[in-house]
Order: sequence, then C-alpha cells, then structure tokens
Amino acid sequence: MVIVSSAPIIQKRNKIFAYAPYADELKYWNLNSDLIEIACPTGFNRPLLLKEIEITPEIIELKTMDFISFKSGFISMLNLPINVIRLYRSFFKTDHIHLRCPGNIGLLGCFVQILFPKTPKTVKYAGNWDPKAKQPLSYRLQKWILSNTFLTRNTKVLVYGDWPNQSKNIKSFFTATYSEEMIKIKVPQRQWDGPLEFLFVGTLSRGKRPTYALELIRQLLKQLDCKEGEIFKGHSTTLRTLRLKYFGDGPEREVLEEMIIQNELQDCVTLMGNVNSEELINAYQESHFLILPSQSEGWPKAVAEAMFWGAIPLVTPISCVPWIIDHGQRGQLLSLDLVCDANEIISLIEDSDLCQKKSHLGAYWARQYTTERFAQEIKQLF
Repeated sequence: MVIVSSAPIIQKRNKIFAYAPYADELKYWNLNSDLIEIACPTGFNRPLLLKEIEITPEIIELKTMDFISFKSGFISMLNLPINVIRLYRSFFKTDHIHLRCPGNIGLLGCFVQILFPKTPKTVKYAGNWDPKAKQPLSYRLQKWILSNTFLTRNTKVLVYGDWPNQSKNIKSFFTATYSEEMIKIKVPQRQWDGPLEFLFVGTLSRGKRPTYALELIRQLLKQLDCKEGEIFKGHSTTLRTLRLKYFGDGPEREVLEEMIIQNELQDCVTLMGNVNSEELINAYQESHFLILPSQSEGWPKAVAEAMFWGAIPLVTPISCVPWIIDHGQRGQLLSLDLVCDANEIISLIEDSDLCQKKSHLGAYWARQYTTERFAQEIKQLF
C-alpha cells in the first residue's frame, strides 16, 4: 500500500517521526498491508508536535508544494513534474492507493490516481466535507474529483459527518483516540452548581479562535457578577468561580498573554502549553465544559475526547460538529455573539439536570468510537 499525504515524515537519529495524531493512526492502516510506502515531504519549516512512528515504512520523498507566495508557488511548479513521476511510479507497482486529503499533495494524488482506475483505493478526507461550506478552490476541486465516480473509480472516500445527496463512493467515517480498556474508567460525576472549569484544547492559531474563548469567559464573569450583584443588593460577588485553561501552543499565545494581563484575568485563565496525553485526560476529567469556537474542522478530536470524559462541548456549527453534538442535545452551539452566547451558557449552568443529561449523552455517544472499532472499520475497507 502507498499512502500519499502532505503531512511530512521527519527522520532524526535513525528514527522516523510524524505529526502525533497521524503517527497514531498509521499503525492501524499498517495492519492490512505487508509493506507500506509513504509518499510525502520529508521536511517542515515550522514547529510540529511529533511522535515516533511504530511502523517501518519506505519513504518516497516528494517536494513540498505551497502557493503562499510567488516564490514558493514558482518553486512548487518546478517541482510538479518530479512529484508526478514519483507518484506515478509508486501507483504503478502498488496493490492499494491511500490518499490523505485535503492538501496540495493530496490534490496531485487525486489527479494521478485517475490513471489507475483498476487499483483499489481509499481516501481519507480529513477536512470539512460540508457541501455548503465556503472553501478554497483547491479544496472544492478535490471534493469534486473524489465525488466523481467516473474519474475516481474503485474507491471509498471516508468523510466526517453524514451528508445528504452524496455519490455512492462516499462513506461516513470517524477517528478514535481511546481504547475499549478506557471505557472501564467511569465518567467522573460533576457538581454543576459550584466552581466551573472550562478548557480549550488545540493549536493557538487564529483559525481556532482561542481569543474568543477568553472573551467569552470574561463576558460570563461580567454577566454573572451583575446578576448576583442584584441578588445581594449591590454587593458584587461571584458565587460561581469560572476558570479557563488552555492546552496547546501556537502563534496566538502572546496575544492571549496580553489579553489576560489587560483584563486582569490571571486568577482564572491559565496557559498550560503542550502536555502529554495523561495530563490532558486529567484535564478533561476535571473540566465541565470545552470551548472550541473554531472556524473550520474535520473531525474535531478535542470535542470527541472531551465528550468521552463527560465535558460538555461549546462549539461553532461547522463541518460535522452539529452532527456530533446532535444539534445541541449533547452540547451547545455558539453563535459568536458574546452576549447571546453568555446568556445561553448561563441558562444552561443554572439547570444542573440539563447539564448532567448533556454530559451523560455525550459520553455515551463518544464511547462508541474506540480504537478497536476504528481498526475493524479500516479492515473492512480492504
């Protein structure tokens, strides 16, 4: 099997590394093949959360392709013939083609695979498959090629979410983090009428809108303070202590640090940085809510993980997220209007029974998607 991906493979000290979630997933695809080749770039010029790959694939080096600037676009066009030749040679001798989309390398793979209609293929489309989503031309082109059963034959395209009016080769899929062994650990019982813990998990980038999470906590504190101040005849005191912890790192960290100081939120907002999986599990178990006001998602890994441990997701209605939270039955949708969102959340936290119900329904749903089921679903694709 050959895997084509824009995600780089990095070689260090005679070991090979990849982006951590990708590295975890590769071992499940490896279970169905005697030999795996990975066609991808072998360098990356930005910090990346890396993890050693457990398998030993053969690496087909592809030249990085991006069109962010005129210079990079010009170099990418020069590299295009090299990448096409290397992909063609790899596809010619393989038994199974696996494309990872969306991405520039994935788009190139979409074109080259047309020349191999008889070769069995799978495609994992890890982005937003929503047909109504506003996306770049390259993303829309990949979705069109993959949905076209004349151009893309003998192929199963795995997408996140359940979308109407799709071609017969489109299959709803998922991603898993936890094993069935983890289900034996019970969902923590939370007190919904005391101090409330919020968390943000993910890259601190503009696309994830981490600053909105902080602004939302600030608005919640403001509105709760006013409400409770009225109850106590002007004596401003917050009965519910709200705390927000950020897990992850990225370019927006400095912006957040400045906002925390300017708004004097040092006592209730903490930037934890990148942590290991055990620390993150503890954070999920101790938290009441996950805030993820993201602009775009494929499979929102942090949302599914938080639900697994009973935290209620507060999320934007993008990609398959509304389907994951059952349009509000297992979570809360954000409108990105601070006052409106704060009012909705306050109404929720004032109803402990409703909080408990959403937490329970979310955990029940998330615990169906284990790594064992993930491995079995991949096996069935072959």
